[in-house]
Amino acid sequence: TAGFIQLKVESEKWNDLSFQLHDINGKLLQHKKLTGTETQIDMSSYDPATYFVQVIQGNKEVKTFKIIKQ
Repeated sequence: TAGFIQLKVESEKWNDLSFQLHDINGKLLQHKKLTGTETQIDMSSYDPATYFVQVIQGNKEVKTFKIIKQ
């Protein structure tokens, strides 16, 4: 990506979900609760590098995505 990531949840139970954005060293950069089935994550202010987006439900990790910022 160069700008935005579109996080799409195909479930009715999005109200208990949040995401965390981490850099390659594990530093937490963003943490937000999902407010609908589609959430836009702004990556434009970050340097080109590898990042990880974790989808969290309650205190449990549901899925992790590797993001390469150009």
